Formats: sequence, structure tokens, C-alpha cells
Amino acid sequence: MTDILNYFFLKNYLMKNYNYTGKEAASLMQRVRQMNSENKKALKEWMNGNGMKMRKVSDITAGDIHERLGYNPVVSFVILDWLEKDPDMASM
Repeated sequence: MTDILNYFFLKNYLMKNYNYTGKEAASLMQRVRQMNSENKKALKEWMNGNGMKMRKVSDITAGDIHERLGYNPVVSFVILDWLEKDPDMASM
């Protein structure tokens, strides 16, 4: 499968907007790379300006995580992916 995300853009976005160090941003990019294809697609949609509420997992969107819990958008998608992969652990 061709990777659909621009990791360089995301890394720079995190460093510029959320004061991540290069090492911190690279670490998060490893988690983004491990996301399933549907969540990567939703992240790509957000990158293209289509919002964060297109993909739901257990009635929760990345937008919900961002708005309610205050995580940055990229982390919100990673959390959404984790919620889907391990719902029992995520609900604790």
C-alpha cells in the first residue's frame, strides 16, 4: 500500500505549532506510521482541510478528543487509532 501521508509536513507542523522537538515529533511520527489505513486516511482528510469528525470509533471522533481533552490534532488521531485497536485498555 502506498503511504498517503506527508510525514515531513506533520513533523514540521508539530514543531512549529506545538513546540515539539525534532526527536519528539519523530517519535510521534512512528506512532502515526503504525495507524491503520482508515485512520491515516482520516488524518489526511484533516490535513486537506476537511475537519476531524469524519471517522468515528465507538461514537468518538478525533475532533471530540481534540475538543474535549485538548490534545493536538495529530495526537487525537493516534488516540483514535489506539481506541480502535485496544478498546478494553482505552476505556480504563
